[in-house]
Amino acid sequence: WYKEALNNFEKVYEVKSELHDGEDHIDVVPSINNIAYVHGELGNHRQCLNLSDRAIDICTTGRGISKETVAAYTNKGYALYSMGDNQEALAAYKLALDFLSKCAGDTDLMGATLHQKMSEVYMDMGH
Repeated sequence: WYKEALNNFEKVYEVKSELHDGEDHIDVVPSINNIAYVHGELGNHRQCLNLSDRAIDICTTGRGISKETVAAYTNKGYALYSMGDNQEALAAYKLALDFLSKCAGDTDLMGATLHQKMSEVYMDMGH
C-alpha cells in the first residue's frame, strides 16, 4: 500500500509544482513531507532525509513556518534515528518541538508524539 500511496503523493506533488511555476513553493511542502514519510516507512531513509531537508529549506527561508515545518523535522528525526544517528535525531526532534511551540503552542498533540519519539531515542541510547 505504501508504494501506491507514494505514487499518488508524487502525482499531487507534480500538479502542485505545475500550478506554482516551480518546485520550491510553500504549497508543495505537504506533498514533499508525505513523500518523505512514505520513503521512511519503505526503509528508504536517505531519500526521506533528503526530502525532509528540502521541505525544511522551503519552510525556513522566509516562506512561512507552520506545522509542515514540524512534520519535516519529525520525518528528518525518524530517518536519522533509523540510520543510527541518535544525536542528530534528537536535535531534529527538538527543533520540531521548537517550531511547534511557535506555530501551534505547547499543548498541540504533535508535541506528545515528538516527546514519545524522543523517549524512544533516549531509551535506545541507554539514558
